[in-house]
Amino acid sequence: MRERGDPSTIARMVLRGVGSVVLFFFFLSPAGALAQRRAASATPEALAEQCGPAHADACARAGVAYETGEGVGADLSRAADLYRRGCSAHHAESCRRIGVMYLVGNAAVTVDRAQARIFLQTACEAHEGEACFQIARLYERELAGDSEDFVTARRWLERSCTESYWQACTHLGEQLAPSDGDHERRDAATFLGRACQGRATSFDPPSCWMFGDMLAEGRGIAQDLPRAARMYERACEHDELDGCERLGALLREGGSGVRADVTRARRYLTRACEAGDHASACNDLGLLDEAEGDSERAAAYYTNACEHGEPIGCSNLGHLHETGAEGVPVDLPGAITLYTRGCEGGDGGGCVSLGLLYEEGRGVERNVAHAVEWFSRACSHFDQLGCVNLGRMAEDGRGRPQSYADAVRLYQTACDQSELLGCTMLGLLYESGHGVTADLVRARALHQQACDAGDQLGCANLGVLYEEARGIDRDVRRALRLYQTACDAHELYGCTRLGLLYRSGTGVTADDARAVALFTQACDGGDLRGCNALGYMLEHARSVPEDAARAATLYQSACDGGILAGCSSLGTLYTRGAGVPHDPSRAVPLFDRACNGGNMLACSNLGSLYETGSGVAAVSMRRASDLYLRACTGGEMRGCFNMARIYESGALSTAPSLDRARQYYTQACSGGYAPACEHTTVGTTPTPAPTPPSE
Repeated sequence: MRERGDPSTIARMVLRGVGSVVLFFFFLSPAGALAQRRAASATPEALAEQCGPAHADACARAGVAYETGEGVGADLSRAADLYRRGCSAHHAESCRRIGVMYLVGNAAVTVDRAQARIFLQTACEAHEGEACFQIARLYERELAGDSEDFVTARRWLERSCTESYWQACTHLGEQLAPSDGDHERRDAATFLGRACQGRATSFDPPSCWMFGDMLAEGRGIAQDLPRAARMYERACEHDELDGCERLGALLREGGSGVRADVTRARRYLTRACEAGDHASACNDLGLLDEAEGDSERAAAYYTNACEHGEPIGCSNLGHLHETGAEGVPVDLPGAITLYTRGCEGGDGGGCVSLGLLYEEGRGVERNVAHAVEWFSRACSHFDQLGCVNLGRMAEDGRGRPQSYADAVRLYQTACDQSELLGCTMLGLLYESGHGVTADLVRARALHQQACDAGDQLGCANLGVLYEEARGIDRDVRRALRLYQTACDAHELYGCTRLGLLYRSGTGVTADDARAVALFTQACDGGDLRGCNALGYMLEHARSVPEDAARAATLYQSACDGGILAGCSSLGTLYTRGAGVPHDPSRAVPLFDRACNGGNMLACSNLGSLYETGSGVAAVSMRRASDLYLRACTGGEMRGCFNMARIYESGALSTAPSLDRARQYYTQACSGGYAPACEHTTVGTTPTPAPTPPSE
């Protein structure tokens, strides 16, 4: 049983109005060849006269002239008749051309796909590759949805490709390239490579940039950027502007085996951009100009890209208006409009930028719920930075319910997709044990992975592990190097951590002025932990004049941005009335938020308020002791000290418990809280007073 469309079945059918098809082709004699050469310069009328078994190619040439009206009045009926005569004389091109007429129809030929299939089959059997391609397209168009017929269509495409009709190879490659299957991707690369390389004088230029994409991405074939560049260049040389655009983008950034070459990149990108329908090339030109400091020219290219439908161009133009630059004034409303246009056009980066503006309240009223919506939209556009920011909001419980499980999932997904910030954020969860089992080895591996790949926040977080000897031997010098490298690369958290070392004199000579400069650099750049640290220096007049009011503002910003230490520090100011009104009741929710978020000092501070009845409805020694114990268990030695006091005073029972008190004093002393060391011999010194809220 033969399948529908089997070549040997159709080849035996009878052509309507032509007679039996005999698949017999012959070589011309020398005399025949001479006649053919003479025919090359003949008029359409003369060619039509010559059309016959001895001069079958004249049929096709005359038919083309009458079909197109080139050199003679257009006459579709005569063209069709000439093609039929040529086909009956075993001329493959003539069979293909009359087949196409039946396929698409015209004033002289009614659409008849069955007849078209017969003529095209005859031509294909005679090694006319384009005819094989047309049969495949016929199956694709006419029988869409029937999986069996798609298999048949592919068989015809493969035959067409084998006959060196390169467009068929390209078509096959296009169909297979998006597949997730390794086998299909390998086939796609094979077909596209065949179409591009073809022969010296014959190949399909669009296949070259498609093959270049597979080489550049390592899909279905080993990654090979130099070869990809050659494929793009070959496409570009034959006026395939997709090739010019891709080659320009590759040369702009460079890569393994491809040296960045801004001059050549600009030449290729300009060619594509000026054609008017390659907006991403205009965007890349904007990136080149922005990198070279010509923001005004960059804005012009981004505008061009945006107006021609490139959403990333809109977002990049929005960024210029958000930050401001020479020739481009700050315009936050304009930036928001452009980010919105970019986001709605499918650019996840525009969505992320909108989310950050709503989170920070810049140019719009602060609204973390809206920020979550934009981050979620970015993530749905497969922008992994959007997923990381959405995970951050899930982790902090801002703008949506807190869910460490969601944060873990989002960070892991981003990390798996090579978004390095996702890796280091996931590492932080493995440090804290939130949403996962605490695993400092895994945390270090994730920070190291991010750092090794160039993510400087990963390097800074790795430095923290070395500084604090968490899951690894303490190495302050290495931490210092990691912080310095991160800070030099404009990772502001690295600057903050470096400033903390200078503030404490850990691993370096103490230098408050240097610390203030680093905290200021970090804070001005948007690192809220730097703002919190700068607030501490202002509150305590460390190398700067005391300014508790400004410290309160910085703490508030840090707290609003999810820095729990900022909440605790602001709460301490309210208990003292420094820079803000004296109002311990306003400190209670600040300490509570920070404590519940994992800031153990805030737990101890809140315990102090419950012990003294300050800012709360009534004294509660039970609540105070629970908070002190929580702080102590979490590693905050003030909590251990306060637990010791509670046991020494007997506040929780009818009699003191000196053994328990001694245990907690010793723990606090061993943990570095010096005041506890004076009380390790319980009973020889007076029970100390409650520790006031502190930083």
